[in-house]
This record gives sequence, C-alpha cells and structure tokens, in this order.
Amino acid sequence: MDKQESYLNCTLLGGVEKTQGRDGIGYYVAVYPEDQAIDRDLLFYESTFMSGTAVAIKFNDRNSKEAYEEIEKITFSNARARIALELFDIGKSYKEDIYIKESEQKESDIKDEDIQIKILKALLNIRKKDANKFKFKRLDVNGFCNILGISIEKYHFNASFLEEEGFIKESLIDQLGIANGGIYITSKGIKYLSGIYSEKLIRKNTHINENDIYFDVAISFAGAQRDLAEDLANKVQDAGFKVFLDSFYTEHLWGKDLVVFFDDIYRKKSKYCVIFVSSEYCDRMWTNHERKSAQARALEEKGKEYILPIKVNDSELQGMQPTIGYLSIKDNNIDQISKILVSKLKQKDSTMNNEQQLKEDSKIVNKEYISNLKNKGQLRWTNIERIEELKQKEYEIYFEVDEENKIRYRLENKSKQILMYKTEK
Repeated sequence: MDKQESYLNCTLLGGVEKTQGRDGIGYYVAVYPEDQAIDRDLLFYESTFMSGTAVAIKFNDRNSKEAYEEIEKITFSNARARIALELFDIGKSYKEDIYIKESEQKESDIKDEDIQIKILKALLNIRKKDANKFKFKRLDVNGFCNILGISIEKYHFNASFLEEEGFIKESLIDQLGIANGGIYITSKGIKYLSGIYSEKLIRKNTHINENDIYFDVAISFAGAQRDLAEDLANKVQDAGFKVFLDSFYTEHLWGKDLVVFFDDIYRKKSKYCVIFVSSEYCDRMWTNHERKSAQARALEEKGKEYILPIKVNDSELQGMQPTIGYLSIKDNNIDQISKILVSKLKQKDSTMNNEQQLKEDSKIVNKEYISNLKNKGQLRWTNIERIEELKQKEYEIYFEVDEENKIRYRLENKSKQILMYKTEK
C-alpha cells in the first residue's frame, strides 16, 4: 500500500498494481467503509492500466516517475467521483485502460440535462454525508469527467448554468470554485432535484414498482398547521433529504387523480410518514385518507416504526395506539424536531445500507465455507453453523449442507426475522 486517504466516510487504499506480463503500468485503489473491517467489507475496487506505448508517447520515457504519479492521480480521482456519484456495486471491480493520448479519447454523447443531474446528485450525496462541512468540500472534477466520458469544458458549461440558476454555489474557501470542484448544492437545488424524481414518479402514476422508495419522509397535515409543516420540510430538505410536501409539487399535482396519487405517496413511496396530529387533522376528509394509507403501510411494517406523530394539541388520532411514541409541539419547537428527524433519517439510511451489505457478505461467507468443505472432503449433512464474524453486526448467518449437496443459508436479524433465504445447487 503506497497511499491512504479518507473521503465521504470511506477509506481509500492505493498502490502499484502488477500488470501480469502486460506492457505498461498499473495502479489500484481499494475502497472500504471508514468504520468497518478492511478484510471483509470492500465497497469496490478501482484500477487503471496505461500501456507502455501511451506512457512513451506522453512522457517520452517508459519508466517515467511522472507516469506513475499521473496514473495514481487518475485512479484516486475516479474512485472519489464514483463514491460521490454512488456509481458502484458492492464488491465490484472497475478498470480503465489507457492506450492512446487523452486528447484522442472519444467523448460520450450524454445530454447536458443529464450532466446537470449528475452534478446535483453528487453534491447532494456530499452534503448528506457531511452536513456540517459540505460548503468546504470538493467534487473531484477530473474523476467526474472521466467516469462520465465528458470534457472539462462540458462540465464547466453545465456547472456554470446550475450556478446561474441558483442550484449550486461556489465554496466559502477563496481558492475553491467551479473550476476545481469547490461547489455545493443549495436548498433550491435539492428541491429541483427532488422535483425531477417526483415528476418521474407521477408519470408512472399507478404503474409503479412497489419496491421503489422516492422520498425519505412524507408530511401529512391539516391546513391550520401548514406553516409548521413547511418549516419542518424546508429544514429537513436543507439537510439533504427528499421530502414530500404538497406545496413543493403544486404543478405536478394539477389534473392528477389525487386519491390514487396520495395513497401511493403515504403507503408506498416514503421511508417515514410524519403526521401533525390536531383536531383539524382528525376532522378533514383528505387528511383521513392520508392517515388510512399511512396506517396500512405501518401494518405492513410489522412493528417497525413508520408513522412519526407530532402532537399539536391533545387530540387523538383514530387507529393510533396510545403506546406509540410521539413528539409534542408543546415540548419541542420545529428546529428541535427537525434535528431529531434528520438524525432518524440518517440512522435509517445506515440500517438499509448495512442490510444490503450483509446480504452480499452472506453469499461470500457461505461460498468460502462450502469451498473449504469440498477441499476437505467433508461435504455432508451438518448441524446448522453460525458465522462468528457477523455477531458484532447484530446479524446472524446460518447454513446447512444436505445429503444431495444442496446448500441452504439464511440471514437473520436480532428479532429472528429472516432477511434472506436461499438454496443453491
């Protein structure tokens, strides 16, 4: 390992890569979650190979030190951009081969609108992962352009447009700006990006994949509490999360079947539903429709929290058990509630990412164990075994091998809920 750095809650480890007889030089960057064991939780592997001819043409020396510095810079840039864009699959390897001069590389035909969305999405991820210092962070421009296959000039054009529209701003540090990626997404930019996803959702209307989640939180309220709801929505959205509030999407709601649309939002399309409980809320037709949709989703969650009630007064919400935890406007102002909600949303994101990673881990662990059994000639019916390495993650993996050499394994959480069950031949 030649170099190590941290970027957006990830650890990047880089070094010279063996080229296995190929004429040229190679470099790799292995990326891991910052707080997890290196030997188990690889996020992705980035590598670059530059042919001997390309090195000779660019540096006039096949053993040039500058060539190694250049390929290290390219690989780290690509890895940083891939993290910001979230363009990776867990455990996958990404490789770039350079055979000719960069000036001769063919540019992709990606549309300007798509480049702008990619810029905003990357900046939103940076803001979400470091909500306190995002105005001082940088998007790696070279890696961004390299991964998308666009020129620096095309990036400049689209970033400048986003700045003129007020969707991004330049860093608070004087030396940083659009040219070197010193930019951050504004609350206006977050709302614009959320609107794009919402428009895609509305175009699909009732033909929606039930597994897709579009919003981090949907807010349900009566008109009397609109000021409270909008204040909360703005604060949470400014923290980098996607919020559904009807006033954010007025133009999208016009002409839609709102009975169907709101049922989809409050029953399928959000990670959480915040309800401002008041006497007005209990009396309104539309709020009761939203409540029923949210409660139907809560029932499907089988005990996991979904509805987050905020009590405006002492009114009771029909169908809501008195044992459900709530926050009260009497005891907490909107600023305090927004901080609590943002913390909960961050925890939710972390839990969902961990479950996905654990599913990937289970496949790796079991395949390694089965391989060992085959090598030792011990592939026979065994008692259900437990993988000790995952105990610290509060998840357990069990597996068994039957007489017909069929392998079954399952992943359980602490409550013994099965997250995955699979049989392999």
